[in-house]
Amino acid sequence: MAFWRCCDHGGLVVLAIVGSLMAIGCSKASSKPDPTRLAKVEGTVTAGAQPAPHVAVLFVPKDARKPAARGLTDARGHYVVQYKGGSAGIEPGDYAVVFVFAGPRPAGFSAEAKRPAFSDPKTTPYRATVGTGGAVLNFDLKNPPSRTP
Repeated sequence: MAFWRCCDHGGLVVLAIVGSLMAIGCSKASSKPDPTRLAKVEGTVTAGAQPAPHVAVLFVPKDARKPAARGLTDARGHYVVQYKGGSAGIEPGDYAVVFVFAGPRPAGFSAEAKRPAFSDPKTTPYRATVGTGGAVLNFDLKNPPSRTP
């Protein structure tokens, strides 16, 4: 899958971050979810009003007992969230939304810059509440104040 093809040395960092977040969420899940309860979540990620391709979009639940879910933007910046095991959708609830560049960074996001606050579930300013009916969630990444790596 294209998600695992990364264009620079930062790819290993992306894999480590995504793997860690997924392991944290998945290890705390008490049981496999009922697929009929998963809500479809999709949307578009932009950076400065331009599509942001190759961005991992991670939904980290506020409820630590639930697993995280993820999507990857395509060339148009569009993503669809997948639950563990590849099922489309996410459990309803409140989430911190984390973004990790899995390819070339958009203009204004240099590789030498400090890691943006939106790349850490504890510091991301992006939040989402997903109801049972699902959601279309669009995000415009700004280069907010960064935190130290």
